[in-house]
Amino acid sequence: MTASTVPGRAALWPHQQDAVVAITRRLRTEERVTAVMACGTGKTRVGAAVAQETVPNDGIVLIAAPLLELLTQTVREWRDVLGDRGLGQVIAVCSDPAAARYHQGDLDDQRATVTADGNHLARLVRDFRDRHGHADIPQSHIAPGGENLGTWLSNRKADVRNGRLAPDRIRALLDLGVTITGLPKGHKR
Repeated sequence: MTASTVPGRAALWPHQQDAVVAITRRLRTEERVTAVMACGTGKTRVGAAVAQETVPNDGIVLIAAPLLELLTQTVREWRDVLGDRGLGQVIAVCSDPAAARYHQGDLDDQRATVTADGNHLARLVRDFRDRHGHADIPQSHIAPGGENLGTWLSNRKADVRNGRLAPDRIRALLDLGVTITGLPKGHKR
């Protein structure tokens, strides 16, 4: 089997190219798509190529991974597919400050900023709002890790509706311009 070269990106194997075509076609009509591929067949590289095809140059892609090791691997693969300029700014958010410090070196090698500050995600929402004129991020803001800024925001909205988000966090989302239906009593838009 030989790799096929697509201008502007690292070589993708034929099955990866087929997956990119199928996924990008489906994303024209669907908010999300699941690609099922065996381990080692290039899901990460397919994700990078799909992002290159579907996300505007100034767009934001959130890569969610359960381990910083996987995030480092993902960033390395994406950089290989997209190049330095195509990858853009990389920010890793980790809930454990000790783990963030432990992996800082590996992520520094990939020119990624690491933070344990969840408010960093709020800044990403603000950046989206400033670029697009609204903060209602579509769930189709997709990332190869399966979760994305749109999903994160959707989950926060569900937390509000289910009474699991603190009032100050609700106010922060509203202040960003996020539209939330089913607000608890006492919260105004």
